[in-house]
Amino acid sequence: MAKTPRYFDDLDGGLGGPAQTQCSECRTVFRVTREQLEAAEGLVRCGECGNVFNAGAALLREPYLAPENPQENLDLTFDTHADTRPRTRFFLPEVDSATRRPSAGPGKALWVSLGVILAVLLLIQLVYLFRDSLALVPGMRGPLVAFCESTGCTISPRRDLQKLALINRNVYSHPNVPGALIISATIVNNASFTQQYPVLAVSMANVRGTTLAQRNFDPRDYLPLADVEAGMTPGAPVSIALQVADPGSDAMTFELDFR
Repeated sequence: MAKTPRYFDDLDGGLGGPAQTQCSECRTVFRVTREQLEAAEGLVRCGECGNVFNAGAALLREPYLAPENPQENLDLTFDTHADTRPRTRFFLPEVDSATRRPSAGPGKALWVSLGVILAVLLLIQLVYLFRDSLALVPGMRGPLVAFCESTGCTISPRRDLQKLALINRNVYSHPNVPGALIISATIVNNASFTQQYPVLAVSMANVRGTTLAQRNFDPRDYLPLADVEAGMTPGAPVSIALQVADPGSDAMTFELDFR
């Protein structure tokens, strides 16, 4: 059994009367007797905040006296003082050693779990929205492909138009269709990865640079028999042929760009 501090007699006048102790957490002042401290081995639980502390070590050397008669108002909390002033309230010491430390209870764990779940859901949503941009980050495409396989989303094929090269190009009159031209070209993917076929932008202009005709051709327009979904294999030349209307004898130049 723990002993009460030797200055306890000085505080209660040696008559065994109540002394005062103060919670180390909320600073509330309580009355306590020697018998209560000895029964609880000095440990008590604050009736205000639930903090467990050593009441014997926290005895007040200069007891705080509440207004009117504190001996007759053991259960009264005096709210007339400022928040920085101690309050006096009667309480019973903590006797059960198994509950000397206050438990956080299930509420805190529940809120923590909900916070983690919400954070994970937010992360999944951000990955879904920005998957195409994240796929361009080295090392991220593989995990994102696996992510989309499990969630049902898709990732756009990688693209780098600067790695597409036009090996040759030519334009001549259609041999069988009057007023038509044939544009032939060969393109190659110089990237280290397979990328989707580009949109071909064809334009014709006169000697002054004025555009006389222009059109964009989707991959299925210039490769109707190819599996365009498979994309362009690195280093493999692709030959294309386009039939377009002849804009007339003023058309002196033509351009072919990738988009």
